[in-house]
Amino acid sequence: MYQFDVFVSYASVDRAVVWPFVERLRADGLRVWFDEHSMAGGLPAMQQLSEGIEKSAHLVACLTDAYLLRPWTGYELQVSRYLDPSGRAGRTIPVLFDRLTLPLPAEISFLAQCDLTCTTTFEAEYRKIVGALRRPVPSAGADSLADACVAPFEHLDEPAVALFKTYQALRALLQHQVTDGGPTLEKLLRSGEVPAHLRASLATVQAFARERAEDVPVTGRTVAPALSALKVLAQWALPDDEPDPWAVIWDRLPEGGDGTRLVPGTTFTVRGPQLGRTGLGPRYAGHDLLRGEPVSVHFVDVPEDRDEAFFAEIARFTRFADAAVVSPVAAGPITIDDRRRCLYVIMPSIDGDSAQDLVRRSGPLPERAAHEVCLGIARALRAFHEADPPIVHGDITPANVIVGRLGVVRVVCVAREMADVPVDDLDGTSASRMDSFLFGSPEHRTGAPLTPQADLFALRAVLHFLLTGEYPTEDDVAASPLRDCTTAAAACEVLESQANGLPATTRLTTVTRRSRIPARRSQAPGFSLVHAVELQARNAWPLGGGRTLVQEMGSDTLAVVEGDDLLWRDSRPVPVRRTVVGEGGRVGVGGWDGAVRCFAGDEVATHQLDGTVGDLTFVGDDLVAGSWRRELIRLGQAGKWTELLATERGVHRIAANGERFAVSGLSGGLTLYSDTRMIADHPELDFVGDIAFAGSRLVVLTHDNELTSMRLDGTFTAREVKPGARGLLPSPARGTCLLLTDEQAWLIDDANRHLLHAALPARSRLVSAAPNSFTLSTSDGCAYWHDGVQRHVWPEALSAVLSWDGRQLAVTTPGTVELYEVAR
Repeated sequence: MYQFDVFVSYASVDRAVVWPFVERLRADGLRVWFDEHSMAGGLPAMQQLSEGIEKSAHLVACLTDAYLLRPWTGYELQVSRYLDPSGRAGRTIPVLFDRLTLPLPAEISFLAQCDLTCTTTFEAEYRKIVGALRRPVPSAGADSLADACVAPFEHLDEPAVALFKTYQALRALLQHQVTDGGPTLEKLLRSGEVPAHLRASLATVQAFARERAEDVPVTGRTVAPALSALKVLAQWALPDDEPDPWAVIWDRLPEGGDGTRLVPGTTFTVRGPQLGRTGLGPRYAGHDLLRGEPVSVHFVDVPEDRDEAFFAEIARFTRFADAAVVSPVAAGPITIDDRRRCLYVIMPSIDGDSAQDLVRRSGPLPERAAHEVCLGIARALRAFHEADPPIVHGDITPANVIVGRLGVVRVVCVAREMADVPVDDLDGTSASRMDSFLFGSPEHRTGAPLTPQADLFALRAVLHFLLTGEYPTEDDVAASPLRDCTTAAAACEVLESQANGLPATTRLTTVTRRSRIPARRSQAPGFSLVHAVELQARNAWPLGGGRTLVQEMGSDTLAVVEGDDLLWRDSRPVPVRRTVVGEGGRVGVGGWDGAVRCFAGDEVATHQLDGTVGDLTFVGDDLVAGSWRRELIRLGQAGKWTELLATERGVHRIAANGERFAVSGLSGGLTLYSDTRMIADHPELDFVGDIAFAGSRLVVLTHDNELTSMRLDGTFTAREVKPGARGLLPSPARGTCLLLTDEQAWLIDDANRHLLHAALPARSRLVSAAPNSFTLSTSDGCAYWHDGVQRHVWPEALSAVLSWDGRQLAVTTPGTVELYEVAR
């Protein structure tokens, strides 16, 4: 038995035309569902519409051009047609209220139409409509709960029907959970009785239930989040023995040894268990066997016919380098037994938790911490939007924001294709689709092309979530303190100002410190551990005063830390090529991309050379750096720099003795400088391979492993063959330099005497040197030598760097950076 005789479906702009028709139907004793009178305030709009259609025996489609253009009138029409596909029950009645210039939809074009546009035939047509409405229509039987939950996925090619069946299934699920008709969505969301991973699902369905925006089309893409949410809720309410699809894929990956698995056809290994998820899907720790460094491996579930579009989306980010961004390294299909199972995306090693995991674990963030997270997001968005051409991220969600152990915030680059397709797994990517919807802008909802404003809308939504732990409504986003920010740069200013005005005790680092696992404490005889910081780094250098310069693993970003406190972080990655350690804890860094960084005390000076940094060294208090493209500069304090007379041969090596320094060219030649003046040039020397000063004498190693030296008067000594010679290094021992051969380290003094300093292990590499001590990279790890004897080895160390005076040592191991005081 139906509650209503007719559901009146119309475009809101036609209300004045349709209203007299509705009033006359009621006067004739018909029970009419009309939204203006039948929809209760405060209840979800779409849910009421769906229930209204279901509880009505007939639907009158009030046809006008506006009706045919509105997405949600199309939804109402398709649902009614689904309930009577053949039209034999006369459930759907098309009625012309205005002359049409647009073609009728195919689903009703075969139905007889009534025409109320002509005054002479109006009464006869109206009576025909009333007669049709009084005819009985058989009621449809209710599906079982299991059938109701499956039904939406049987209509993926009919999005409106799939969405309608989703609401039917949701109502059945709520009634299944409790008696007395079941709770409302709002009560269930606030009850605290559902697992955390269901909150996104409930919020998604709730958002859809409220939706009735007339410019939002009902398509496979726009209803995908609701279908994914239903799947998660159904798996919770009706658990079955179906295996986790990701576990099945994991079990079929080839063995990689030592408990790892191989990504087929690549040099990447994967180690379980899952570490969490991002907008791509489940995330695992991995390793790049080719480069010998950790990576983050993501499994991705999209339909196979979307693969090319997905890879095209990922390619937007593969060459994007910014310190606030985690860009993909590689992507491809995972094929097992000649069958494509899913996709993979390789990211740099992600050292930290997603912002979503932080909120789920600890609740809403302190106000300052939330603003600092969003400031990191805004900085990433500024880099995206100011790129050439500009990039719209398109999927800013808490799950795609990584908060590092030192409070560093980075945005993960994902493909927007992820939000388009419903999936059927609980712990995989279904929640990612829901996040994309919950934090998506109106542009996302309508399917319109995305602009930078879509990212800024999502930024406001994320701030609300971090502060409250609740998924935002459009009203929440409209009330955001960022509502007037039209650019990412403006958002950065507002967030930075807000954060600086809040108590320092609520900083983001206090949140990450609570969740941090204490770093391992190493025991090394003769060393006193100053700090052990849990951090994935590629290299580290002591800066003095308890501070350490680190090169982050994966991002290649330089940062200065003091214990667990982040003091400074670069604004962009620096692919390090050359480094130099100087007196007073100074460190100079040169990159393959021409970046130059000079760390001295609390100051950081930066510069950008044209071309790869050939070499750099300290001259007095300044850093002299040169590029392969002939640029040569002297960088001083506060970033002040002087351009020196460039060498026409490009910079290969630089060596210094006080204010006097020499530059060798890529194609030979040798130029000498004093302060900022060129004092001598030897373009005829085409044999220079490496140079170093031994007191006033400039020692030169040729490409043919011959050794010579230039005296103060500019004359050279006879060449001497030095088998196995590999390079020259400045020596902290005053008046000497170091000559490295395959198996020895020799000290060369101002009198050109060669003194054996140490016998080196085979296949070792010198990492750093200090008075009477040095560190080596060997097959056994990183070793510390003193007075020509090996004193200690760190087997897992990636690097071990001494300060200039040898009193401090920074050791980098997987997951930890350790700073030691060296006992004397």
